[in-house]
Amino acid sequence: MNSIKKLFIMSMFAGLAVTAQASDVDVIDDIRVSPTVINNYETVAIEIDWSKPPGVTINNGDTFRVGLPGQMQTNDVLGIEMLNAANQKVGECDLIAQKIFCTFTANNVINGSILFTRSFYDASVTADNTPVETIFEVNEAEYTRINMTVSPALIDPNEILVKFGSPQGGSTIGEKFDWYVRANCRGDTINNFQLSDQLNVTGHSIIANTISITEGTCDGSGFNWERDLVLNGAVNTGTTQDYVADWDINTGEVTLTMNNATDKAYEIIFSTEITADQAEWNNEVTLTGDGVDELREAKIEKQTIIIIGNQEGTVAGVVFLDADNDGVADAGEGIANVDVVVTDSSGTPITVTTDADGNWSQVVGAGLVEVNVNTADPDIPAGVVQSVGNNPTSIEVPGDDIARTEDGFAYPMGTASGVVFLDANANGVADAGEGIANIDVVVNDSSGTPITVATDGNGYWSTPVRAGNVVATVDASDPDMPANVDQSVGDNPTTLTVPVNSSAETSDGFVYQMGTASGVVFLDANTNGVADAGEGIANVDVVVTHISGTAITVSTDANGNWSTPVRVGDVNVAVDIADPDMPLGVTQSVGDNPSTLTVPVGGSATTTDGFVAATQMGAASGIVFLDANGNGSFDSGEGIANIDVVVVDSSNTPITLVTDGNGHWSTPVRAGGVVATVDTTDADMPAGVEQTVGDNPSTLTVPVNGLAETSDGFVYQMGTVSGIVFLDANGNGGFDPGEGIADIDVLVTDRSGTPMTVVTDSNGNWSTSVRAGDVNIVVDTTDPNMPAGVVQSVGENPSADYRSHG
Repeated sequence: MNSIKKLFIMSMFAGLAVTAQASDVDVIDDIRVSPTVINNYETVAIEIDWSKPPGVTINNGDTFRVGLPGQMQTNDVLGIEMLNAANQKVGECDLIAQKIFCTFTANNVINGSILFTRSFYDASVTADNTPVETIFEVNEAEYTRINMTVSPALIDPNEILVKFGSPQGGSTIGEKFDWYVRANCRGDTINNFQLSDQLNVTGHSIIANTISITEGTCDGSGFNWERDLVLNGAVNTGTTQDYVADWDINTGEVTLTMNNATDKAYEIIFSTEITADQAEWNNEVTLTGDGVDELREAKIEKQTIIIIGNQEGTVAGVVFLDADNDGVADAGEGIANVDVVVTDSSGTPITVTTDADGNWSQVVGAGLVEVNVNTADPDIPAGVVQSVGNNPTSIEVPGDDIARTEDGFAYPMGTASGVVFLDANANGVADAGEGIANIDVVVNDSSGTPITVATDGNGYWSTPVRAGNVVATVDASDPDMPANVDQSVGDNPTTLTVPVNSSAETSDGFVYQMGTASGVVFLDANTNGVADAGEGIANVDVVVTHISGTAITVSTDANGNWSTPVRVGDVNVAVDIADPDMPLGVTQSVGDNPSTLTVPVGGSATTTDGFVAATQMGAASGIVFLDANGNGSFDSGEGIANIDVVVVDSSNTPITLVTDGNGHWSTPVRAGGVVATVDTTDADMPAGVEQTVGDNPSTLTVPVNGLAETSDGFVYQMGTVSGIVFLDANGNGGFDPGEGIADIDVLVTDRSGTPMTVVTDSNGNWSTSVRAGDVNIVVDTTDPNMPAGVVQSVGENPSADYRSHG
């Protein structure tokens, strides 16, 4: 029998001797057991003894099976062993469907026993007298006897229930042990029940703050433990409605006293630490109380000891600056060289320092460890607050494992925001529709890292920043900023003081830079081109339009003057000549309508619009031509196009005209003297010409409602080119009489590019008129009148010559 059997089996016996039939399968008579109640949390042992007479052989592979009595079916088996009389294993057994199936694994086995034990943790069952089929199968079936004993285990309340010693090899200083004692109830009311666990405290020290009492229920499905009381101190007593728990730290005695305990279960847990080396130590648990019967229903389920020993684990962590405020230690956020104080369960502080990545680790004794980051360490950035984790923090470190903690710090944050707007109505406030979108704003907080944000469709911007002073700079050069504006609201850059978890705002308003556009509208009665006193035309509308498209209509005053503030830049000015206050039949004689002014910042630009009556006007016209045939008259096709002609009448206002495709020009002018000047430097004027027709400038007398004309004719400047072709008979390199070669063709090309062929006379001479400038001359050496076999000995062929005009 093993130790379980020896502890729990008592003498309740029911057995039968049977004679097997002569076959391979023998059915042994039914076995019956006396009705026996088996209670919760009891352990039952069944021993089946078997033997065989001499001459019967049991061989390897033979089997038999035995049914279990009554309601004892279970899969919760503590053990089934098949042993011979010498306590040697002779077979294997399994529990299947309320039957024990056994197979022999040895030959010539004479006798032996099977021990089956189990514990019940559910509702009470009964081992009743229901017939149990028992079949014994052997190769040679002979007389066989099977005995079955069923013994529920009851508790003697006055005996020592558990007694055990230290682990093999004793224990050593520093080892830690957790003790669990559980007292159970069936449901009856129990009075004056006391459980005592007397710990041998020699060489032990009970660890403070480790004792606890938990209370559960016996509900048939196991204990539902609920923490009810934690005891602390030298001698601690906790009281609930129906039990008292005491722990004497000096003697190590832990007691649990229950009164009126109904459907309750209790567990006491405490821990000790070895303080002196010792080879052996014992622990005893006793149970006392009033009445054996009552105490049979209140039993010790188990007492266990868990050896923790000198277990070590690792506590590790990271200290980091959470730059992006995401609550996670990202790469590059670790804070190096920060001291971290680690205090393990022994109370000994250990200082470790974070590495370059902010990580730290330390091997400590398993148990509760306190971690305290030195927030006063000079390597912790100034002004930060803890945003991740708690400091200090306690963490349970398991043996042979790692417990981790994180300590994240962040700068206190707030929000900087603002609006950038074009203050169209100049009221100093950002009104609806005035925001300027897509403008970059550069925000600098104490981090030193610029943050660039862009305004939204309403001109607003906002960004998280470190609390404190923040500088916001609007990019006034942003391409989305309107041109020619000045800031009129706020400062740029501006400094904000951002509070923690709140916001600070700024406004940046802009207005267009301004100047003045002005002018005068007058009737030039004396046609002198100047607005004299009394010549102003009153109440005439003038439309002033900025390049942006914004139009302003102003009216001339009694003196014909007008003026208005405008945005700087180009301004278009148009006098409304259809205005009813404009005299009928007038023609503009001074200025252009419309005209363009360029208004400077803070300055002004002025235009003059003078008009004359139709009876004071005439026309000047003319023609500019190249007199190709030199006849002094303009012929078809001789006009020179795109030549500038400047015409000045009595208004003294130059009018620049351009000749058309036929060389003509024409313009209305004031009647009287008019000067017309042809621009002879115009790029479209042919090079090398001189005027042969008309004067430049020329003066015309323009009659009222009449026309005066002028002609400006030009011809190319001319010269003469000549030469001699001769046969140098005496070889002296000079022309001598009688050496000229007659009738030789000479090809002459002047600046016009048109070649002319001339022929030498009887003395070898030739001559022709050409345009002044470079001339190319080629003697035709293949001419049939050229003597055969000659080579040129004087001059070059072709040759270049130049003859000045005349």
